[in-house]
Amino acid sequence: MFNQFAKEVEERLQAHFETNGLDVQVQLNSVLKVNDVNRQGIIIKPEDSKVAPIIYLEEFYEDVQDGSKDMDRVIDELVGIYEENRAMRGQIHLENIFSFNQIKNELTLCVVNTAKNQEMLNEIPYVEMDDLSAFCRIPMINSEEQRGFMKVTYELLDAWNVDFNEVYDMAISNTHNFNDFRLYSMEDIIGEMMGNGAPQNLLNKEMHENEGMFVLTNEPKVNGATALLRPDIMEQVSAVLGGDYYILPSSLHETICIRKEGAPPAAELGEMVREINATQVDVEDRLSDHIYAYDSREKKLHSVRESFLPLKEHSL
Repeated sequence: MFNQFAKEVEERLQAHFETNGLDVQVQLNSVLKVNDVNRQGIIIKPEDSKVAPIIYLEEFYEDVQDGSKDMDRVIDELVGIYEENRAMRGQIHLENIFSFNQIKNELTLCVVNTAKNQEMLNEIPYVEMDDLSAFCRIPMINSEEQRGFMKVTYELLDAWNVDFNEVYDMAISNTHNFNDFRLYSMEDIIGEMMGNGAPQNLLNKEMHENEGMFVLTNEPKVNGATALLRPDIMEQVSAVLGGDYYILPSSLHETICIRKEGAPPAAELGEMVREINATQVDVEDRLSDHIYAYDSREKKLHSVRESFLPLKEHSL
């Protein structure tokens, strides 16, 4: 059913542009996403452009299935997204992607679980940290309604004639400029939900007295788990929490930090992460099924093996 829907979308979009005398190529495309999730999308590319962002179709299909939209509305919305993307080409000229000097200041990072992304990681360069991997990408769409990225591939490295280490270092440097990491107490976040004002960013502050959980993310709350790649941020969190701490990978977008001293057993925290992943986090947004610990003396992050197994296996 979905394949039939996608094919009809492709044909109707192509007919729309041809009827309006526009030289535009419409093509279905399957993309391997984070956690080796395959998603079907459509590329709407003007003939004067070498590349174009992909628009994913699953949500549109669900809207048609539940009756909230008909095909005419889906086509109108996709044309609208195409036109909006064309209007935003000034943010990142797509043709500039093939010039490292033109694109280097836009490079960003994404951190993923290595074991859960083997197929995707086989196609791109990356850096490993414990059982996590970080890869570089370029923002293609960046608006309040949409965010889209293009992964840095081996083909792009060849086109740029640049070593991946230089690309990675540039992406790390860019996080200093526009990621603006934040550490909030869970108490403050709950207070914000209750209308008590915005939470206070605790990074670069003195040790906090709160004994509960802290949320580490970035200002846009998108791919905030990249904070794990920044030793300086990890050290700042340690200063606020007063030493060693556990990290619960709640998603690609944020992590939860808790003081190691006085914390629940690691096996219990691991069970909590797995339960939240299974019930509250989309597959594409999951980072890991176990917890990590930050050693304030060694200034290193590592997996906590005791958190890997279900509680019932620890009790055997």
